[in-house]
Amino acid sequence: MSYKYSAQSLFSGHSYGNRNAFLRLGPTSDIEGFWSSRTNKYILGRFRTFFYVNDLMANADDTVFEVHKQSTLYSKNNVTISKEVLLPFLDHSYEGIAQESVYQRIIVQNHSCEERNLKIRMEIVFNGIDSPFFSKKTEDVEALRRIKIKAEQSRIVAFDLDDASSVSVNFDAIPTAVNILDRSASVSFDFSLGAFEKKSFIFTSGRELSHESSFNFEYVEQLSRDSYRHYLSITEIITPDEVINRGIYWAKVNVLRVWHGYLGGEAFTNDPPQDIVVVRDVAWFVFGVNYFLPSLSRNILEFVRKYCVHHDGKLTEYVHANESTPTLHDYGLNINDDTPLFILAVESYLSTVNDRSFLKAVYPVLIRTGDYILSQLRNGLVFADANGTSVEGIASWRNIIEGYNLGGYVTEINSECYAAIKSVARIARKMGDHSNADRYEKEATNLRNNILHKLQDKQTGLFYLNIDRTGQTHTDITGDLVFPALFGVVDSESKRTIINRLLQPDIWTEYGARTVSKLDPSYHPEKGMQLLGGIWHNLTAWIAMAAKEFQKDIVAETLNKIWNYCEVENPVAFKNVVPGQFPERLNGDTFESLGMSLSPWMPPTYLWLTVEGLLGLKVENGLVYLEPSIPDDWKFLYAFNIPVNNSYVNFLIYDGTVYADVEVKSTLDVRVGKFNVISEDKGIRIVIFSDSKGIEVFSISEEQERRKTCFILNGSSNRTVRKVYDSAKV
Repeated sequence: MSYKYSAQSLFSGHSYGNRNAFLRLGPTSDIEGFWSSRTNKYILGRFRTFFYVNDLMANADDTVFEVHKQSTLYSKNNVTISKEVLLPFLDHSYEGIAQESVYQRIIVQNHSCEERNLKIRMEIVFNGIDSPFFSKKTEDVEALRRIKIKAEQSRIVAFDLDDASSVSVNFDAIPTAVNILDRSASVSFDFSLGAFEKKSFIFTSGRELSHESSFNFEYVEQLSRDSYRHYLSITEIITPDEVINRGIYWAKVNVLRVWHGYLGGEAFTNDPPQDIVVVRDVAWFVFGVNYFLPSLSRNILEFVRKYCVHHDGKLTEYVHANESTPTLHDYGLNINDDTPLFILAVESYLSTVNDRSFLKAVYPVLIRTGDYILSQLRNGLVFADANGTSVEGIASWRNIIEGYNLGGYVTEINSECYAAIKSVARIARKMGDHSNADRYEKEATNLRNNILHKLQDKQTGLFYLNIDRTGQTHTDITGDLVFPALFGVVDSESKRTIINRLLQPDIWTEYGARTVSKLDPSYHPEKGMQLLGGIWHNLTAWIAMAAKEFQKDIVAETLNKIWNYCEVENPVAFKNVVPGQFPERLNGDTFESLGMSLSPWMPPTYLWLTVEGLLGLKVENGLVYLEPSIPDDWKFLYAFNIPVNNSYVNFLIYDGTVYADVEVKSTLDVRVGKFNVISEDKGIRIVIFSDSKGIEVFSISEEQERRKTCFILNGSSNRTVRKVYDSAKV
């Protein structure tokens, strides 16, 4: 699956990642930062390439985004040039291929009968520098790195004088000219291209990269394709909505790109590239990754268990994953959402995976953390003693608003803590610890009653944002209203009241949910990282999940809404939008993307909304529940290879019946049997289901289609399921 856009229509390029590295590309496939997760340093700060034909600069025409690589096509004077950039993505180690390496291939072709003179000019910067195409700024220390650069016959080596490491840029041809500066180098290749002649050049940059084995671009490309194909065959979900299908596919791709190995273990950062791991974002990441790569969920939760828990049971805000003994950073807050969300993420993982060893290891932490939450009760509610502003004064997911305070009795925190205490009670019961289970159930009931009694506005049925440290009640209308509904605090009637308010047009827009109502006095579409009225798609997903009880179309509508934004016809008109990636945050009025072009937490959140929302999959005590939330005009929903209970399960919902290969509890009719999937040419799959009642045969077809929105789909659109015949005898 790929996208093809005019280079002039793009603001930025893709971000690629593997276990050890993260690569940012500009709109014309130039390197705008290549970073190592093992060292938390840039391998390359920038690598830009320019082309000249008969001394005239070639124009960038189109950029193609693929799962494993990005390419830009140039042309001038009947000469075409293809610039391809590839970051290896490997299942395991291969001799001679380093994960901390990037491969570039240039293919030039003369389409005329006259000779052409060509020049390839490169500008290489070895320390990290800011890029105009990305919101992430480099650390000041990058500007102070001491680097010594040495030019050899067909490579350049940059030595870091502080840690004795080195980075090499290898060429498969000898440059015409090389100019070395303080932390950078410029390289030129001048050559002639005969009539109808075609040439290729390969350049490889990275650490631990031998010169002799660094030029097999096609071999590395094939290994990377195969590795992606392996992972993307997991949690394969197909719907009648082509936009959603692409969103699910690219959500998995984006998850794989932010999966890093640090010195402390596997984790992911909320603002790549860096080694900062934020616990709240880990929790939301795990909620979705459980249904894709549960082993990754386990490893990340184990990282948090080992490094992110204070002695008293509080979860810290963040740590640096490359510190040998990570320092706990909590902004001086006694509590925020990190603590309850960690508990909920652990239960979410344990519900889908039978992992007794992890349960045994994490259980004492859960008890300590549950007790810590209870120790923060004042007057029956969890009290956030937040006296500052911004990160030092906000106990909320919206914690980066300058000059803003949100503390005291915060509805969001109390709702999450209620759900977390209920969660600890369930886990204690599973462990046979009935005294703690009874205690936590009682405490959860008391907390819920106090939330309803003290934080709910009896006139409107809505909830206060908070009651602050001075006792003042704040009734701001924000997206945070979702939390009592999302975390099970309210009954169905109150939940409906909340959802009806959140779906009004002052909050719910064509591009997602505003963080603050446009009618609220505090509304601003851009201030506070768009947290005072901008659009954050994770909030949009939370609202849709809470609303599905009342509007069965809302989940499909939201999934379509979120990914449709990622496929706009002219991305640069929306600023930092890149087809194939989830943006972080939008202006609440203009809907321009103003944050990261690749939000690291939105891909798993999209999967979470798909699996638990659209498919309606829940696992409790080993039992599989399925309550789809799909539009009436959807005839089918195909969901195969979903990891559940240490295995992979398959479902096909067709015309009100669930076909499954595992026992399922559902209000729909259920048939349990066996599946056989036959793949044929041109993207057609024949799905054969058999049980004691007979055989059902379904055809899933994929037809290639070119759309007016300037992107190309390769065999993944117009998918339909057709029932071929009924009730044949086995």
